[in-house]
Amino acid sequence: MSFTISETTVEIPSNSNGVGSSQTDPRHMKTFKKHSTIIDAFLYNYEQLKAHKHGHATELDGHTLAIADVIAIARFGGSVRLNTSKEVKGRVEQSRAVIDNMLRSHISIYGVSTGFGGSADTRTKAHDRLGTALLQHQNSGIISTKTSGALPLGDPFSSTTMPEAWVRAAMLIRANSLIRGHSAVRWEVLEQLADFLQHGITPVIPLRGSISASGDLSPLSYVALALSGNSAIKVFSGPSTSRRITTAPDAIKKSGLRPTTLAPKEHLGLLNGTAFSAAVASLALSDVVQLAVLAQ
Repeated sequence: MSFTISETTVEIPSNSNGVGSSQTDPRHMKTFKKHSTIIDAFLYNYEQLKAHKHGHATELDGHTLAIADVIAIARFGGSVRLNTSKEVKGRVEQSRAVIDNMLRSHISIYGVSTGFGGSADTRTKAHDRLGTALLQHQNSGIISTKTSGALPLGDPFSSTTMPEAWVRAAMLIRANSLIRGHSAVRWEVLEQLADFLQHGITPVIPLRGSISASGDLSPLSYVALALSGNSAIKVFSGPSTSRRITTAPDAIKKSGLRPTTLAPKEHLGLLNGTAFSAAVASLALSDVVQLAVLAQ
């Protein structure tokens, strides 16, 4: 039994998170010719993962992130770096400059000088306090206390928190989306996201929360607060052989990093996306390809 993908060529368009695109990076210019099968897709992804295991780093530019890259970073601790070209950094800086100019001109901006959702008709000049309030409001999940000696399915902690791979994939995808320069999030915040991935700092995030309502707001609030070094946020850290749970400030300090102080609009910029949905979908699609190959 075989799976015919296309009679001609398959083109995988990029979504809003920049996952699946093959616009500029030659590594992702793979096309499936006539009579290609799902095994070809499996072998291509396998070659990409093998390259990552041999030191190839995923470079984020907002357009060329592939599912194989997501798998490498999320599940195998692959390396990631930001594209530092003038074009990419220029987009990010220009996006930030727009917000800063509007603030200096006292122009009302949704989510910066106004409330959110049903509170959008309220106004404030306390931009930083508004952003902090947004994070606190979304940071309302339930995480049970870890029970030593319990089996994984019976452990209250494991059954109420997301797997690390989901969170790492989401952080990668959110960074890839933000580097496009559409959300007024500064370059140093993107660097902090990449540094978290490189140093293996993964926020502990509740399994249940707002997913794909108007964005993955609740889960992403834990990421934003971890970047800020909020002491109430727990994270996984340490080498892969001895992972441990500690506070975000402790992990940041031991990794030689510094907490990021978020500027106006960055709280909303980090939250208002579908990175967790795209992350879990990417991991699931990779598993589906492998299962389909095994089923043949």
